[in-house]
Amino acid sequence: MKEAYRCLFEPIKINQLTLQNRVIAAPTSPFSIDKIACKAGLIVMGSGGINVKGAWWDTPYLFSKYEREKTRHTLNQLKAGGSRVSLELIHMGLYNRGAETVGPCDGVNDEGTRIRALTETELAELAEKFAEAALDAKQFGFDMVMLHFAHGWLPAQFLSPAWNKRTDHYGGVLENRMRFPLMILKQVRKAVGPDFPIDLRISAVEWIEEGITFADTKQFLTEAQKYVDMINLSAGTDMNKQGCIHMATTPFAPHNVNAHYARELKQTLAIPIAVVGGILEADDAAAILTKGQADLVTIGRALIADPKWLRKIMEGKEEDIVPCLRCSYCLHWTTDRINVGCSVNPRYLNEDLLPETILPAAVSKKVVIIGGGISGMRSAITCAARGHQVILYEKEKDLGGVLRFCDHVEDKTELRRYRDYLIHQIKQLPITLKLGEMPSRESLLAMEPQALLIAVGAVSIIPRLEGKAYAIKALDAYEQIDSLSDKIVIIGGGSIGCELALTLAKKGRHVTILEAGNVLHRQDNRAYDLAIEEQLAKYKQSISIYKEVDCSEITAEGVWSKDGIFYEGQVILACGMKPNKEMAERYQGICADTYLLGDCRKVGKVKDTSADGTFLPYYL
Repeated sequence: MKEAYRCLFEPIKINQLTLQNRVIAAPTSPFSIDKIACKAGLIVMGSGGINVKGAWWDTPYLFSKYEREKTRHTLNQLKAGGSRVSLELIHMGLYNRGAETVGPCDGVNDEGTRIRALTETELAELAEKFAEAALDAKQFGFDMVMLHFAHGWLPAQFLSPAWNKRTDHYGGVLENRMRFPLMILKQVRKAVGPDFPIDLRISAVEWIEEGITFADTKQFLTEAQKYVDMINLSAGTDMNKQGCIHMATTPFAPHNVNAHYARELKQTLAIPIAVVGGILEADDAAAILTKGQADLVTIGRALIADPKWLRKIMEGKEEDIVPCLRCSYCLHWTTDRINVGCSVNPRYLNEDLLPETILPAAVSKKVVIIGGGISGMRSAITCAARGHQVILYEKEKDLGGVLRFCDHVEDKTELRRYRDYLIHQIKQLPITLKLGEMPSRESLLAMEPQALLIAVGAVSIIPRLEGKAYAIKALDAYEQIDSLSDKIVIIGGGSIGCELALTLAKKGRHVTILEAGNVLHRQDNRAYDLAIEEQLAKYKQSISIYKEVDCSEITAEGVWSKDGIFYEGQVILACGMKPNKEMAERYQGICADTYLLGDCRKVGKVKDTSADGTFLPYYL
């Protein structure tokens, strides 16, 4: 272990509970069996709704008679790896969708469900229900409880002016708004006694209109610390998706995004502070502790990307950590549950398809892989781990495929890390690299491969426009970005065009985006859409956007539309990508076991290409 990371492994006492290290595994969902061995000092088991209807969707109470065996099994699993386990206690309030939808005030939620304001009697009853759940958790064998007062759930709905419009002594000024949350804390502490550890999760700010200010959060916590033993600091909201992209940050946000809030709390409060938010690397986590910004770090998606994140730090193998991309595909709402998973850990939610440790193949084969992008590199790694003889061809002098352009984009830090991680794995394995060359059909026939994996990627779509020779392709533009004109016209408002526009705007260029349709950056990921819209709005002085523009001609000075409007600037084409079928077909028919992988089969996301390069090679 590197000396710089020893701070992560110092024990800490929370009330009477000693945690063996300073890492908390956040309550991410869905649950993966691999989390058991993550080595975190504390694992938080998520979504423990209190025992009232509508507390957490329509799920039954964890400690009701016919749920106890299931709860016991999950608790036993989480404790099996040596971690202590906390239970997240939650009430979703006005975001429930049933007849029991309640909140601070009467109204209608975003999904059209009518909300009924809670009475004073009901508030007292709910505080008792939180206390009952905390005591049940203690008696059941949980080591701690985490009271979820963050992300727009019921206690936060009372704390925040965004939701609390009451005119009685539970609304208005902060003293009133925190009355019900403090009632919960008092009742929970009374129920579990003085020695049982209570954690309080809260959002520093909510990143929504009229959301709670950090000053109010600090003032509330000065009172709350009388009843709890630790603050688990987050930010943003859950169901309000504009706030959610600041709860589960995107690549547009910096690392350690909430650390400055945590530092202020640590200077104010007398109890330990844990912080979550964009803590992706060992250096991120260690910096928070060594700078005194917090006492513990809470890790969420990074432990989905690599459940052995902490173990690898412990073993001095940081370069082997699979980096999280913050792509948000592990959040079910981003694709409306159509494509939930992890872009860099295909085993996540597919544990039945791929073992944790890649097993040797029964027969070692000569496997030739053509293309050194994501699918090609992952295929080479998987095949080598299986014991096959692997030869990897890449036409460029460096591996990475389309990810080479990430070197020119500041918002692609995570993708650069993923590319470099794959290259590092390749170099550690017995893989024959053929860089800067592509095999001829004849040379492949002479090699007599037993399996051929074609991963030659995608090519840019070039529109049939007069004067297209004056334009350059978007991915080529990155490599000559410093020599581009001050005025740029980008034809195509998909993700490629919008990302390039942002990169150019940050470098002081004036950019015009021309989109043929009426929707920009069509994606299957709503988190990305919200995040890039937020970024485009920040640079609206430098980026002009025109939709439903039908271009007719490109010139050396700009673009003409069919309705006679001229858009001045150097022209860049960002009209999308298509499979490189011409190259892929060149290698068909050489051996029986031949497969197309990644973008040359179907243009997709990193998640798709990673999966292609993992599952199929495993079953060769």
